[in-house]
Amino acid sequence: MSKPEEQEELTVDFFDEVEEVVDDDLAMEDEESEEEQEENSEETIEEETSEEASEETEDETEETEETEEELSLVESIRRKLGYDFEELGFESELDDTEDSIQLLVERAKDIAAEDAINSYFDQYPDVKELLEYRQLGGDPDKFFQTKFPEVDYEKVELKEDDERQQEHIIRQELREVRGMSNEEINAEIEDYRNGGILENKAKRSLSALKAKQQNDKEQLLEQQREQDKQRQEQIVEHWNNVKQTIESATSFKGFKVPSKDKNAFFEYLATPVEDGKSKAMLAHENADLETRLAVDYLLFKGFNLSDIVSRKAKDENAKTLRERMKSAKVNKKKETNTSQTFEELGEI
Repeated sequence: MSKPEEQEELTVDFFDEVEEVVDDDLAMEDEESEEEQEENSEETIEEETSEEASEETEDETEETEETEEELSLVESIRRKLGYDFEELGFESELDDTEDSIQLLVERAKDIAAEDAINSYFDQYPDVKELLEYRQLGGDPDKFFQTKFPEVDYEKVELKEDDERQQEHIIRQELREVRGMSNEEINAEIEDYRNGGILENKAKRSLSALKAKQQNDKEQLLEQQREQDKQRQEQIVEHWNNVKQTIESATSFKGFKVPSKDKNAFFEYLATPVEDGKSKAMLAHENADLETRLAVDYLLFKGFNLSDIVSRKAKDENAKTLRERMKSAKVNKKKETNTSQTFEELGEI
């Protein structure tokens, strides 16, 4: 009877264990189901988000395409060039034409080139000074001699035991700064040597040379600017005198000038038309050799037209007289021949 009881207990334990295993399996299935639901939910959210982002991108692309379609070709090019119309020198937007596009691109190229040049000048200011100096009519040799002297006194070190160097420096200072002659310089140096102050004078002379050299560098361009200003003032004064003379005169060396021609004549002389040259300047350059010689001959004769005209009249009169005399001789010869012919016919 003990054996069936053992079987019953085993059976109960077995079902308990089975129940626990089933519960565990169910729990695991529930967890897996929840995880799958969460994953599905996340995938769904990602898909929805992706679809929304795609839709937004498509909307933005459509808006951009619509905006680009709305822009004119000139405006589109301007944006790519990166300049405003005001920066390019235009008071307002340009029309969408080929001429406007060409003008826009040319202005942008000019500004870009100017920016590049300015950037280069910022790196090499000496080059900028040389260019301006030359544009103002300055001598390039003088520029280099002043800016880059053979002897840079800032780098010269005075030696206490070198009288030859001291004397040379003193000579340079007395000549370049004070403008003394060789005789005066020799006398000064002899006095310095006798007085035992040659070295002290050399130190002062070196300081004076340094100051002068630096001042020459700083004032070189400014002096050229002042010279160019004076030259421009002289040019303006010259043409003012020319205009006043033309307006007040009735003739020039015997040439009558009608009032209606005066303004046009002044413009012919003074108004630049090519490379800063007026029509009169170009006419002189392009004139043939005979014309230039004729003008030079008038100047050679002091532009004494009355004498030239009188001589021409005499030459014309002499030519006429010679032609008349020649004609008279021919006529006389013809008359003689005719007379002889009639006499011969009479004798027959």
